[in-house]
Amino acid sequence: METKQALNTALAVALVVLVIALLPHPDPGVIGLRKGAGIVARLCYPFFHVSLLHAAVNVWCLLQVVFCWRTPLRHIVTAYVIAVLAPALTTTPTLGLSGVCFALIGRSLFRLNSPWVIVAWVAGLSIVQALLPGSNVVLHLYCFVAGVAVAALTAPLINVNRNR
Repeated sequence: METKQALNTALAVALVVLVIALLPHPDPGVIGLRKGAGIVARLCYPFFHVSLLHAAVNVWCLLQVVFCWRTPLRHIVTAYVIAVLAPALTTTPTLGLSGVCFALIGRSLFRLNSPWVIVAWVAGLSIVQALLPGSNVVLHLYCFVAGVAVAALTAPLINVNRNR
């Protein structure tokens, strides 16, 4: 049941993100995560993107993680909370769902057969992103590490419950 809710939630988020990407939206300085950002900007920045291509790549990543790894809804919610609680270290606004995606990948790490492959992929992707202008590598790494930390802290509880 929870997996079906997760799939429906991911599809709903994907639709909202793509529709918003097609509409004109406020200046990134108003809606982006940055130093001094208000609560509304914090809660909304994952849904706004710089371009339709940016939105499509983020949506693709979200759907891949949720559908391929059968991600539970509680992991999606946890990833969103991690992303919106991310520290804003710069005045340059950040937009996009990628923080949620990185937190979700980190949160799912211990559920996978080859976690080191994912860690290597995240490290390689972070190096490539560091070369791209406008990519917030620090936010991505924070979200991934926070997702791994939550997974590490909750994994023993999950395993105990499975054995009952």
